[in-house]
Amino acid sequence: MKLTRRAFLLSGILSIASQHKAFSIEIPIPEQYHNAVSIRTYGAIGDGINDDTTAFQRALDDLRVLGGTLIVPEGNYLLSASNSALYIDGKVSLIGLNGARLIISNGETKGRNRISIAVGTRATWQGHLEGLHFTQGKEYNSSLLINIFNASDYCIANNNFDGFSKSTIIKGINDNGWASRFFRYDGKYIRNTIKCTSNDRKSPQEGISVSASGSSNQGYLAEKILIANNKIFGCADDPIALHGVRDALVLSNEIHSLDGRILISDSEKFFVRDNTCSHESSFDTYSAALIHCTWESSLGTIARGCNNFSIQNNRLFLSRKERQDVQAIYIQGSTSGIVSENTIYSNKSKTNGYINISPIKHLGINRASGNIEIKNNIIYGGGIIIAGPLKSPCIISANQLDGLNRIKHAIYISAEDDNNILLNSNSTLNHTGSAIYRK
Repeated sequence: MKLTRRAFLLSGILSIASQHKAFSIEIPIPEQYHNAVSIRTYGAIGDGINDDTTAFQRALDDLRVLGGTLIVPEGNYLLSASNSALYIDGKVSLIGLNGARLIISNGETKGRNRISIAVGTRATWQGHLEGLHFTQGKEYNSSLLINIFNASDYCIANNNFDGFSKSTIIKGINDNGWASRFFRYDGKYIRNTIKCTSNDRKSPQEGISVSASGSSNQGYLAEKILIANNKIFGCADDPIALHGVRDALVLSNEIHSLDGRILISDSEKFFVRDNTCSHESSFDTYSAALIHCTWESSLGTIARGCNNFSIQNNRLFLSRKERQDVQAIYIQGSTSGIVSENTIYSNKSKTNGYINISPIKHLGINRASGNIEIKNNIIYGGGIIIAGPLKSPCIISANQLDGLNRIKHAIYISAEDDNNILLNSNSTLNHTGSAIYRK
């Protein structure tokens, strides 16, 4: 392989990095904060007994006309009226003070989501949701807590979510055939704490999800998404998921889930870096992963795998309760990426952790990965798997692989990929088989 191939790959990733300098981790102050009103003005009581849903909806509807901020003072606000959801849209922010608590209950209606943002013909949401403590109330049976449809320049920050044993917590989704119309742009999810209470993987529970559904041909449906400094515990499904996204940064999140991954499908120009991830007891899924870049069949015509990405400096821990072979970092049907400086710990006797580069072969789709560089990673109790075919060369260099005297091969390569891989300066130790095994 010529050096120009490597230089080409690196130049592409470095150009991505320069674009992400525009992201700010600081939480901006809502422009409309000056036009603020207290929810108590609208008759909310905040005693956790009386229903305050009507007061919240009247206040939000009034503010949407000119824009403004609804202040929620310290208290316990019960939201359980029989209406299907609380609606927010326009240039409206909802700001809690001193840990104001929203107790979310279904009341008479077991709706699909409890808080809907900019749904249907409502105006694009351009606001903040901050400083609130969301708690699961009695008879809560919704599959989705906060559903964001059409939003631009928005921020969800410094909130706490407790319970919600069967819910996805925050989801940006294009639904019901509206995929070509709705979008999310310049969205920030910063310093939220999500504590789920799942007992098994059968609960469809996600943390933060930005996704598209349907068969849109409009290209990427969410852009400039920042998910940073969140703490997510106990999810039975994916703690963070991005589908059909361009220009995204998943940064410095702490994730300890029952199952699930940082899942990114059909997206481009994204960074996943400085995250700490672990499974608590992922024993139901044989090929579980902690970071997974792939193709999603439900995205219809925008399904394309991932392209132009970096997975860097993450710390990944595999539990003793995992199934035997776990793809700690799993790249499927994706191209032009760097996987570097990650540390994978798998020091339990029945769990092997791998970085796996492979094609997608599913539902008639056969999409190869390629142009991937795997470098400077440290793996304890695992190795690197390249399963072909590859559509373009891959580089594997300067990785430190320790088999802990139980892993057979450090680097496993299928025969059809042999001429498409550059190996350079990898260190292997304590493997029971070969340092490099070619099938």
